[in-house]
Amino acid sequence: MKYFKTKNRIRPQIYWSGVFVIFWMINTNLLLAQSQQEISVSLSFPEKPGRLIIDQSFGSVKVRGYEGKILIIKAIPRPEKKGKIGGSASRKYFQRDLIIGLEEYENTVSFNGPSEDIIVDFEILVPKRFSLKLDLLNDGDIYVEGVIGELDVSNNNGKIDLVDVGGTIIADALNKNITVQFNEVIFEAPMVFTSMNGDIDLSFPNNLKARFKAFTEYGDLYSDIKLMPASKPGIKEPSGDGDRIKKYRDKWLYGVINGGGPEIKIDSFNGNIYLKTSN
Repeated sequence: MKYFKTKNRIRPQIYWSGVFVIFWMINTNLLLAQSQQEISVSLSFPEKPGRLIIDQSFGSVKVRGYEGKILIIKAIPRPEKKGKIGGSASRKYFQRDLIIGLEEYENTVSFNGPSEDIIVDFEILVPKRFSLKLDLLNDGDIYVEGVIGELDVSNNNGKIDLVDVGGTIIADALNKNITVQFNEVIFEAPMVFTSMNGDIDLSFPNNLKARFKAFTEYGDLYSDIKLMPASKPGIKEPSGDGDRIKKYRDKWLYGVINGGGPEIKIDSFNGNIYLKTSN
C-alpha cells in the first residue's frame, strides 16, 4: 500500500490491477475556517504527457498549466442559497464528508465530481503539455489557461474560457459563450466549436493554416482574419456513367487562411461568431 499527501494529513493510496485509486474525503462543513482542501497526484510516467478526465454535475473547474510534473487538485465546497428569511439570504451548510475516488492509470487521471446536491469547485494545476476532457452540467464555468494538448471541453449551462492554449480543441457550450485564445496552433485533426445560445469568440496566431466552415442561424459573423473564399463541397452520387457531383446550396461560410490546413468548424444557433488574430 502506498501513500499520498493531502494538505493536512496522509491517506492510503490503493494499487489494484495497474490502477492507483485514491479515496479522497472532502469535509464539506463550510463553517470551518479552512474549507479548501488539496491533494497531489503523481503520474506513472512523469516525463510523458498525460490526460485529465473530469465528469462533474455541480460546480466549476479551473485548470492551469505549470512547469511541474504532478497534478495539484484543490476542492472548494460551495454553500447553497436556499431563499430569503427575514430579508437576508439563508444558506444550507453540509455537515458531512464527501468521498471522491480519483484514479491514475498510465498518466490518465480521472474522477467524477459529486452527483448529490453538493456543489464543489475544483482548481487544478497540471503539467503544461497535458490533455483534458472536461464535462460539466450545472452551476459552474470551465476555465483553462496555459495548457497545450488535446482539449475536449463541454459545459451544459456555463461558459467556457480557454486562455493561452494550444493543440487540438473541441468545445461545446449549450447555453453560454465560448472564448478561446490560442498561443499556438499545432493540430492535424479537425477542431469543432459549437453553442446553441452563446457567442463563439476565437483568437488565432497569424501563422494559422486552416480551412474554416462557419454557420450561425440567428447571429452574425465578424472576422478580422483574411479569409480566402473556398468552394462549397458537392455530393457524389453514383450513376450509370460513373460518379457525378451534385451541387447543392447551404448556409455555411467556407474559407481558407494561409493556404489551408485541417478544418475548423464553428456552429452557433442564436449567437454571434468572432474570428480574430491574437498577435
